[in-house]
Amino acid sequence: SRLDTIPINYLARASEVISEAGFSIDTFLSESRLEPTDLQNLEAEITKDDYYSVLESIIKAIDIDGFGLRVGHKFSVGDYGVLGYAFLSSPTLMSAIKTFFRYQTIVGNGAMFEEAINLEGSRVVITVKSHFPEGALNRYEVEASFGQWVSGSVVVHATMQRCKGAGGGHEA
Repeated sequence: SRLDTIPINYLARASEVISEAGFSIDTFLSESRLEPTDLQNLEAEITKDDYYSVLESIIKAIDIDGFGLRVGHKFSVGDYGVLGYAFLSSPTLMSAIKTFFRYQTIVGNGAMFEEAINLEGSRVVITVKSHFPEGALNRYEVEASFGQWVSGSVVVHATMQRCKGAGGGHEA
């Protein structure tokens, strides 16, 4: 089920960040059933247990400031498959966000954290709740979620601005 698996691109993006810091994910994969070549199949999924085993090993061994934020920022809208394209084709940023929240289990996020969106007057409040108790994995999940939102929102906003400039009906 989607609650027991996570898209492998989540680990592939973490691999990119640790590589930039001068480390290799190969060391950390040896503790799981994964091979480095598995990270190249971005359509694949991995078990939640394998994902968190590798991630916990990375976090314990390497201290990268804002690790989760850096990983989240690596995501592109294409990493979310059909949901990413629905996000991009939404008429407004709010519509895009609501679409993502409604269907986020499609991309496996339900196994990692819960997100909610609330309108409070003119403010939009996004809440992220990790399934972990306080600690490094909890912080990582919340950071990664916000990093993905920042990255995705920038792309959607830029797309909407281009559509407006081309006479499209998208609004920010």
